[in-house]
This record gives sequence, structure tokens and C-alpha cells, in this order.
Amino acid sequence: MLSIILLMNLFPLTALAAGPEIHPPEITPPDIKAPTFTPPEVTNPEVNPQDSNHGNGSNPTPGTEGQPPNVHPWDVMKYTLKIALGGFLETMDSIFEKNGGNPQPKDVIWGTLTYGYSLYSGTSTVVPPPKDSYQFLLSNLTEAGKKIWNIGSYFKSPKEILQAIKNLKSVGGFGNLKNGGMMKFLNAITKVPKPLAKFTPALSIINGGVATVDMVKNLYQWGHTGDASKGWSALSNFGDVLTSAAPWVAVACPPAGAALAIGGTVLWAVGTYKANATNFKKGAKKLLNKGKELWNRGKSFIKGLFG
Repeated sequence: MLSIILLMNLFPLTALAAGPEIHPPEITPPDIKAPTFTPPEVTNPEVNPQDSNHGNGSNPTPGTEGQPPNVHPWDVMKYTLKIALGGFLETMDSIFEKNGGNPQPKDVIWGTLTYGYSLYSGTSTVVPPPKDSYQFLLSNLTEAGKKIWNIGSYFKSPKEILQAIKNLKSVGGFGNLKNGGMMKFLNAITKVPKPLAKFTPALSIINGGVATVDMVKNLYQWGHTGDASKGWSALSNFGDVLTSAAPWVAVACPPAGAALAIGGTVLWAVGTYKANATNFKKGAKKLLNKGKELWNRGKSFIKGLFG
């Protein structure tokens, strides 16, 4: 009897101890895919294949990381001479001219510091960065304005020119300009642009020398490659050579100096345009678009005021 009771008491405990069979839940990890990344399309800005000096130099080409861009040694020398040294001499010329040839030391020091800062700050650069067609157009329009203004410095005042024309009429007009009469008339309307200042001779030599080297360089490339733009650039350089020589010639013969200034400017303009016609057209189109944009903004602003 005791054994039966013990068996009855043991079976429930055994069943309880066994308990139900428990299985862990199945966990399926989510399918995670890396997002697809498409890098943005980066396009290079329009770069003028010729530099701002009538297309005579070579644009710096980008170098590898940590290395400077590839710049032709002549371009470095050219811009160092024309902008760094030539610009300094031009600044000194202006200071001497304003002070009657005897500037105070403080004026020279201040002019030197001001020009040095312009080089450091980037307002005047030794090797100009590549320019797009719009910047190229503005740069050459500015240069053309300077050259035209320079031509005016070879002629006397409008009042003196009108008086020379009246005197010409009194002797029978252009038909009677014989026996040196034409030269007398030209001498009456032209002049030496200004006395050669202290640094003007060196400045003329630098500009003329750089233009001569560029002309020879472009003629050589034209002859070996047949690239017509190099021939036109050489014509532009020759124009610069003439304008650099004009002040020297004007000292001995003002009419001849004026003729060189006019002829050199014309040759420079023709050569520069023909060598860079595509850039000029693109720049003119951009300039026109900018003008239209400003016009539309102006109209919108006015409508906003009275609307």
C-alpha cells in the first residue's frame, strides 16, 4: 500500500518536471542593402585657351595633387617683367610726374607699399589665372580703351587743332600743302605725349622687348604648326612693338610718333580679334545676356515700387 501511494505521488512530479517542450523563436535578420551613391556630375568651367595678353601665352595646366600647375617659364618671366616690374616702374613714373620729378621719400615709400600690397592681395597677379570668354572680353576692351586714350596724348587740345584747321583754310586747304606744308600742319596738331619721365625708358624697353619675344615665338609656332591664330597673335605683338616705340619716335618727330601709336593700336586690335574671334563672340553673347538680365531686374524693381 505504501508503495502504491509513493508511486502516485511520484508520477505527477515527474510529469511536472518534464514540462512542455519549448522551442526558441526563429529570427530572420533583415535584408540590409547599402544605398547606391551616384557622385554629382562636375563640369569644368569654360577656360579661355589663350591668356589675357592677346593670346600669346600658355595657360597654366593643372598639376597633380601637391604639385604646382604646369606653367611655361617664359610666361612666368613675361608677367614678372610686365606686371611686377613694369607695373612698379609705371607707379613710380606716376609719382614722379605728380610731384614735378622730385617726390618726397614718403610718397615713394607709400607708392611702393601700395603696389606691393596689390601683388600680395591678388589685385595684380604675376601669372593671371585662366579667364572665361566674358572676362577675356572685358580685359581686352579695357586694354583697347587704354590704347585709344594713349593715342589722344599725342595730339594737342581740340582748340589748337581747330586753330590749325582754320590756318589751313587760310592758305587754300589741303590742296596747297606743298613744300613741307603737310608736315607743318601735322606738327601743328601733334605733340610729344609727355616728356620721357624717369622710368619711362625702362618701361618702354620692357614692354617692347616682351612683345618682340612673343612675336618671334608666335611666328615660329605659326610656321611649324600652320595655326593661323599664332600668325594673328604675332600681328598683335607687332602692334605692341610699335606702340612701345612711339614715345621715343615722338621726341624727334611728333607726327611720326602719333602715326606709330595709331598704327600699332589698329594692328593690335585686328590681330587680337582674329586670334580670339570665338572667345570674343562668346564674351559678347554673355555680356548681352547680362545686360538683359539687369534690364529685367530693373523693370521688376520699378514695377514693385509702383505696383
